Amino acid sequence: MGTGAPDGGGALTPLRSGIVALPLQTSIFRKLDQAAALLELGEALPAFDAAVDEAGDLTVSRESISAMASAFERALSASYADRIRHRIDSNRACLNVLLEADPQDRVANATATLADVDLVLCEMVTLVVLGKFLPDILFDAISRRSPMADAPFPSPSPGSVLAADLSALSSACLEHGCNAHELARSWPDVAPAVRALVTGFAHSHTGYGPLAWEAPGFEDPAVVVSALATTAASNGNDTRLPVAVERLEPSDTDMAAVYRLLESWLLLLETGILGLRSAFYTIIVPLAGVMARERSVSATDIAFMRFDELLGEAPQRGEIARRRAQYRRTEDYLATNGIDPDRIDQLMTATP
Repeated sequence: MGTGAPDGGGALTPLRSGIVALPLQTSIFRKLDQAAALLELGEALPAFDAAVDEAGDLTVSRESISAMASAFERALSASYADRIRHRIDSNRACLNVLLEADPQDRVANATATLADVDLVLCEMVTLVVLGKFLPDILFDAISRRSPMADAPFPSPSPGSVLAADLSALSSACLEHGCNAHELARSWPDVAPAVRALVTGFAHSHTGYGPLAWEAPGFEDPAVVVSALATTAASNGNDTRLPVAVERLEPSDTDMAAVYRLLESWLLLLETGILGLRSAFYTIIVPLAGVMARERSVSATDIAFMRFDELLGEAPQRGEIARRRAQYRRTEDYLATNGIDPDRIDQLMTATP
């Protein structure tokens, strides 16, 4: 299974340690074992042996990676590449639909909305984990047939767009007589117009931040202020806008389909964390109070339930308490991500 011990297929090798700690976020990795079916390789392969355990460690069987890579390479064709690209693009599109839905409709249909979020996020994280090694096969295939083709990394990258937006915010604050260093020293005691600029930026850039949902990101105005100061110290007044880079693409018809698949996968890898965090702050947090009332638990308890428990049979209160206590003991995880142990309470109870 995706959130526990594998059923077989070799010893699990750590890929990343302590990537997540909240049971709700950990649970979106529970369908990693269905990765072969997701890529239409279910008949050729056993369950994919990968897991995120209770400690938040992502591990995977090297044998499973090898088997998956071999089957994927054998299946690769123009039509297969188009189908997998459509799945990746559809996943991102489905998440965007959920994010853009009317908030009142989400509240009125909270359980159904969260069921949809669960499906989309489970598929997204599986595609992201597979994206750690399968895109190399795609680029190798392209390079053999079209050696001059460039890797289709997103251009401009999300990071460069964020940097440009920060630069524009810095300029806007300067128009009100407040530079980045003064802003950092005085925040939040700044002019109302400057405070509105920063909080507005935080709202529109919710989702940018670390993988761990509850770790502070750009939804927090204090993080925006810190980023402005850091940018000013390292880049000065660099106001260059992000520019799309022209790429040399393969002319071979079959390889063009593979190239488009690689392009979609690299875009998902660049924007995956943004999507996951956006779902948490835009959908899950605002619905926490609704689900808490339905399940007769506290809003914070929602973060310590798995999605399958949230949508099905809830765990006993003693189990939730055990998980909360264990979470507070994950000192390395909390320190690495800059998380105050009480932050999750503040987040989950912020929306009535």
